[in-house]
Amino acid sequence: MKLKKSITTERFEVLARYTKTTENHFFLPVLKLAETHEVLTPQTLKAELLPNLPESAARNILNRMAEMEYLVAKPIARQASGYTSSNEAPKTEAFVLTETGREMSRKGIVEEQHYALLELTIGQRGGNGIGAELTEQTIFKIEERPQYDQHKNKGEIKNHGLLKGIDPMKTQSLKNGNFRIVEIERVIKQLDNENLELKIEANAKNAMLHIGDYQEAWNDVNEQQIERELLSRSGYSLDRFNRVPTPFFADDLRFFREVRIDSPWYKGLYFDSLEIPKVHFFPRGEFEAHQWHERLVASKIDRQVTSEEEFAAIMRQEASHFQEWESKLGQWMTRTQLAERAQHILSAEKAFYLRSRLTTIDFLNY
Repeated sequence: MKLKKSITTERFEVLARYTKTTENHFFLPVLKLAETHEVLTPQTLKAELLPNLPESAARNILNRMAEMEYLVAKPIARQASGYTSSNEAPKTEAFVLTETGREMSRKGIVEEQHYALLELTIGQRGGNGIGAELTEQTIFKIEERPQYDQHKNKGEIKNHGLLKGIDPMKTQSLKNGNFRIVEIERVIKQLDNENLELKIEANAKNAMLHIGDYQEAWNDVNEQQIERELLSRSGYSLDRFNRVPTPFFADDLRFFREVRIDSPWYKGLYFDSLEIPKVHFFPRGEFEAHQWHERLVASKIDRQVTSEEEFAAIMRQEASHFQEWESKLGQWMTRTQLAERAQHILSAEKAFYLRSRLTTIDFLNY
C-alpha cells in the first residue's frame, strides 16, 4: 500500500561544517591495501594499486588520508629506503593504518570532512507542516554549493536559531550521500519554500517513509497495521482476525471488498484518498451468517441438483467460508427447505428457476 501527500518545506542556505559518508569511495582500496602491509609507502601504493599515476600523486593521496585521520605518517630513515646518497633520495614517508581507518575499511565507507555552503530543506515548523508524530526539523534534502566567499555574503544572518534542533551526532541518510551536520556556523539566508511529496510505502514486513531525498525504514510497522489503523479511524471496527463484522446485505455477498478512504489520517497528517483493495468482511453474528450462507448456496445452484448428497456438498463448501459457524451451517438446511424458502429470499423469476433446479429430479423420479 502507499500513502502520499504534498507537504511544504523550508529551505535555508547555511555555512556549515559537515561530514559526508560515501560508499565505494576510491580511498577504500587504499585502506584495504594498508591492512595488508605493516607500513604503506607512496612507492607501494603506485606499484600495487595506481601504476598509471606518478608517485607524487600517490603521495598526495596518502597525505590526504592522513589529514582525515585514516592513516598516520611515519618517517622512514633514508638508509631504510634503499638510497645511499642524500642527493639521490627523495623525501620518503610510510603511512600506518589508524583505528579509524581500520573501522572505515571494515564498514566499507569513507567519511570526509567539509566546510562549505549547503542548501538545507527541512520540515516546515507549525501545524500545517510535518505531522506531530514526524520530526519537524528532519533534513529532507542537502545540496552542496560552491565554496563560501565571505565577501559575497555580507548580508548573512548570524546566530540564527531556526536550526538548533539538528543533532550533530545524527547521520542524515539521503539519496546523494550520508551527511552529518557537525556545526551550522551561520545561516546565510532563507530561501523560498518548496513543496515535496511525502510518501509511506508499506508491505507485509515493514514500511518506508520517503520525503525528497530522505528515506527512513520503519521495521516495527507493516502494511496490515497501517491498514487496520486507517480503517479503524474511518469507522470500520476490525476483530482480532482483521475482519470487519458487517450486517447481511443481499446485494453484496463478497467477503473481500475494496474500501475507499477519503483523507485518511495517519501520523498526525491527512493524506490523499486511497483504496484498500482487499478488506475482509464477515457476518457480525450467527443470524447474519445463516442469511449470508443461504444466499450463497442459492447463488451456486446454476443447474439441476440431482441428489441430497450433491446439495449437501454445496452446503458444506459454502459453509467453509464461515469459520466460527462452519459445522452448523454445513447441515442446517435441506434441498426441499431451500426450495420452499426461494420466494422469500429471491425475486419471483429467480425463485422459479431455483425451485425448478432443486425439485425437477423429484418429479422425474416420481
